[in-house]
Amino acid sequence: LITLVTLRWMGLTINTMSLGGMAIAIGSLVDDAIIDVENVYKRLRQNHQLPDDKKKPTLQVVYDASAEIRSSIFNATLIIVVAFIPLFFLSGMEGLMLKPLGVSFIVSLFASTLVALSLTPVMCSYMLTSKKQLERNSKGSWVEINFTNAYAKVLRKSLKYKKIIIGSTVALFALSVVVLAFQGRSFLPPFNEGSLTINLATIPGVSLEVSDDIGRHAEELLLSIPEITSVGRRTGRAELSEHSFDVNQSEIDAPYQLQDRSRWAFLREVREKLNTLEGVVIEVGQPISHRIDAMLSGHKANIAIKVFGYDLNKMYAISTEISEAIEDIEGIGDLAVEQQIEIPQIQIQPRRQMLARYGIPITKFNQFVTTAFSG
Repeated sequence: LITLVTLRWMGLTINTMSLGGMAIAIGSLVDDAIIDVENVYKRLRQNHQLPDDKKKPTLQVVYDASAEIRSSIFNATLIIVVAFIPLFFLSGMEGLMLKPLGVSFIVSLFASTLVALSLTPVMCSYMLTSKKQLERNSKGSWVEINFTNAYAKVLRKSLKYKKIIIGSTVALFALSVVVLAFQGRSFLPPFNEGSLTINLATIPGVSLEVSDDIGRHAEELLLSIPEITSVGRRTGRAELSEHSFDVNQSEIDAPYQLQDRSRWAFLREVREKLNTLEGVVIEVGQPISHRIDAMLSGHKANIAIKVFGYDLNKMYAISTEISEAIEDIEGIGDLAVEQQIEIPQIQIQPRRQMLARYGIPITKFNQFVTTAFSG
């Protein structure tokens, strides 16, 4: 409840990330209360076993037991919170996605700590102070006794071989650092959405009929794969569309159901079959992943290298050189240079002296030219 009120106060909504933060916090929410209850119950049993003249009042035992671990609970909570603070320093798409998760997790954790330090001791004083219950469990349950004895044996052996234990721990830590240095990194893990989004791009300027034939051939290749039973295709999109593209481009949606092989083997066959299409640039992705990539890089790919300039031919040559330089890097797939083509233009240079002689302003001249071409 406290988390929901805080999210409302901060202008955040209940979404996947905020709910994810609460879900992550569930494992930690009960820890503080469990530690408090266990310590209170332990001290109550110890107090019950004392002689009558040395026994303390029940409320005093509950208070002392809660105060005994109060600082430990609070410090443990702070350590966990500190681990999530870097989320608030992320910028861009990462920050927008992960900040609600951090807020909901931290607020939930602090709320559980507040409950553990205030409400839990009160509930313990009512529910754990029964003399019959303390008498029945004065020595602990069978599970507790056996687990404690087993742990005591392990602890004694660990203390006996301190150097080996410490050395092994340091070695494992060093090994983890080495593994982390060579571990791949990505913003989000690869999704398995159960559907492919395949982009086909031919040479700009081809007719709709030719592009449609290429798209139909690609559909036939995809349907020959056992995991794919249906496909849907869009060839070209209107200029007023949010994601417009020319008729030389097609987008194919292909739902799939994995059978007797891995997803990577399935994707390998998809690429092998589509690569048989000559003169076609192919990108294989997934619907949600494509949109996330478009938001992060401005293109339907994890990484987009952009070249700016005024000479289209020179930029295309540079892009080709970059493509050849990085194509052997491990992990790169569907490497493609965006297809561009020069658009025929008619350049009109007005004779301003003649326009001035006849009293025709330049804006009026532009209107004449526009009317002549567009009607």
